[in-house]
Amino acid sequence: MPNYVIHDLFSQFLNFWNGVKSKTIDEQIDLWNQEYLKKDHDLLLKMKTNYEEEGYDWRKIAREKIFPFISERLTLMKKSYNSIKTSIVPVYRKAEKILGLDFDVNFIIYVGIGNGAGWATTYRGKRACLFGLENMAELGWVDSDILKGLIAHELGHLIHFEWRERNSLLIESPLSFWQLYEEGFAQRCEHLIMEDNTWHQERASKKWLEWCKTNRKFLVLKFMETITNNQPCNEFFGSWFDIKGYNFTGYYLGHEMIQEWQENYSIKEIALFPLSTIKKKVTETLKKWM
Repeated sequence: MPNYVIHDLFSQFLNFWNGVKSKTIDEQIDLWNQEYLKKDHDLLLKMKTNYEEEGYDWRKIAREKIFPFISERLTLMKKSYNSIKTSIVPVYRKAEKILGLDFDVNFIIYVGIGNGAGWATTYRGKRACLFGLENMAELGWVDSDILKGLIAHELGHLIHFEWRERNSLLIESPLSFWQLYEEGFAQRCEHLIMEDNTWHQERASKKWLEWCKTNRKFLVLKFMETITNNQPCNEFFGSWFDIKGYNFTGYYLGHEMIQEWQENYSIKEIALFPLSTIKKKVTETLKKWM
């Protein structure tokens, strides 16, 4: 029977922060790097490498976007922590029941350097969901209803990865059409697991879903432009990017695409499309919506 382990690194962070909060930002960053995760080098390396692979300086991001705001966001972090810690197990069990999740999962709750409120990856040799409280607080994601959706979304990614790996299929690609497919799949899994259209991203912007629906054609045209020019699509997915003031619009587009495909395919069949089929179907669907 599959199982889970919750690695709670927040109380460890609170003890760390109590000792460094009066120091300069650069000193705080140095000590975070040296002390907070000194027993968890793999997690520390994963965060740094993630930025390096995307061409960013992790210290610059920490200095400008994370550490100046920790004290003022600490109360929100505590609320997010309480909500997510009590939500993990119920959502994990729903994923077992509804989508047949049948593998072990590590859940890590921590304070990082902005890599994401949720991050589906591996940790200590197992599939893992990493939950960054610093990003949750920045986004205002503190309620359990929102964070249950986030957990379901990240588990959707892990289920996708597991199914593809078992069938010897590519798990990821740097291409924009793949990201739309991958995030759309996870968002669709969120709704299936939660048995509701939860849209945890909607909390980031007022009337987000309404705006996305009204401006779908505009979003499609803009996304097609990124595919045509082989450009990164950060503005559709990143919390520090936006389109006309709205974050996360790619999750909406991707979900609508996967949901439409479900008229002819099961969610597992969609998960196992080869790369050539994914590219073809993404392009066909977006062109149809133009």
